[in-house]
This record gives sequence, structure tokens and C-alpha cells, in this order.
Amino acid sequence: VDDGQAALDAVMQQAFDLLLTDVHMPVMDGIAATRAIRALPAPRGQISIIAVTSSMSVEGVRNCLNAGMNDFVGKPINPEALDLAIRRALGLLAEDAGAPSAVLEDEDRRDSGPVGEPLALKALDDGVGMQGLAVLIYLFFVMMPEQQAELHRAHAAGDWARLATRAHSLRGPGGSLGLNRLQQTARRVEVAARSGDLTALGPLMTSLDAELRSGCEWLASRRADLEQFAPAASGVAS
Repeated sequence: VDDGQAALDAVMQQAFDLLLTDVHMPVMDGIAATRAIRALPAPRGQISIIAVTSSMSVEGVRNCLNAGMNDFVGKPINPEALDLAIRRALGLLAEDAGAPSAVLEDEDRRDSGPVGEPLALKALDDGVGMQGLAVLIYLFFVMMPEQQAELHRAHAAGDWARLATRAHSLRGPGGSLGLNRLQQTARRVEVAARSGDLTALGPLMTSLDAELRSGCEWLASRRADLEQFAPAASGVAS
């Protein structure tokens, strides 16, 4: 379609697995279209959205993520980076949790895999460059404390739909930055919230807090030239 309004109309009328949107479009831009789509009831409002943007600044990427986009690729488009973003959005990079009944997993299994995958950072570096990678890591540190607080507010209020939506929003950044355990745990929280599995949610929220802390520590240790961002990780609650 040619503009954001047409994209919104299409999503309202037909089910899609994925939306790839330019940020700058006539009639309605990608940011406004994404906000409008996220306001739609499920499942229409839960479609995965990938931004295509030439703005690799902190503000530009923050605007995309705050609007509800799951991921982004820079211009000019690197085919490998686009392929990686699509596979992340469709959950094809890591094994997702199964049925709601399988949400509660052995703690040993949760700890069996690595916290992060260095190849994912290498792919991001190749796809969006060092600046784009720095922006993503910086935004992860800056935005995670509020994301975490919002998750706990939704849990405390018994707002399972909001909890599921917030958990879903963690999966994109987690996968993008190679935080596979965080991505998988967020997926389990989402599944448990959508299915009303309240017994599972308590332990899963504890696990999610632990994975957020571990993910921040792992990212801070990966790049010496990004150490300036590491102190922001201390804002993640224990």
C-alpha cells in the first residue's frame, strides 16, 4: 500500500502475519499508523511490525519502539538484516514455549542455555552498523526499568491482557540483541497471561526479572566501547 492510512485499513480488513512499514509516508506516517494498529482489538492489534527507517538516532529508534513497533531495519536496506528481523518477528530464531500447560518449566532448564547469543550482535552490527547497535543497546537500558515496572503493575492489577501485551513487547528487543533466555521467558509470560494460568505467572515473573538483570549484565560486558551505557542497567529492579 502507498501510505499509513491504507496500511491501517488493510490490517482492519484482513489478517496479516507481519507489517513492514516505512516511518515516513504520506497521509499517515508509520509511527501514527502503528499507534492506531496497536489500539485495535486482538488479534489485529498484535501484528508484528517492523520499521524501515533512515533515522538511526536514539530519538528516531525510540519513537519507533515507543509507538509499538517490534523491530527496525535501517536504510539502505541490508537484505540479511531484513531477513533476520523478519525471522525474529515471526519467532523463527528461537524455540518458543509450547502449549500453556507447558509454560512452567524446570528451573534447571531455564538456566541451561546461554544468557545471550554473540552472533545476534554481530548480525546487528553487520546490518545496522555500530551506531545502530549502540542505539539499540542504549534504548534497552533506558527503557527496560519502565517496561519492567509496567509488567509488575499489570500483574498486580490482574490486567492479564496488558501483561500479555507488555511481555510480547519484550520479545522483539530480546531477540534483536541475542537475549534468547529473556525472549523465551517473555514468551512464556505472554502465553500464561493470555491463557489465565495464574499459577504459572508468579514464578515466571520472578524468572523474567532475573533474565532482565542477566541480559543487562551480558550486554554491558559485550562491548568495551559501550561501557558508558552499562550504569543504566542498574535501574532494573531486583
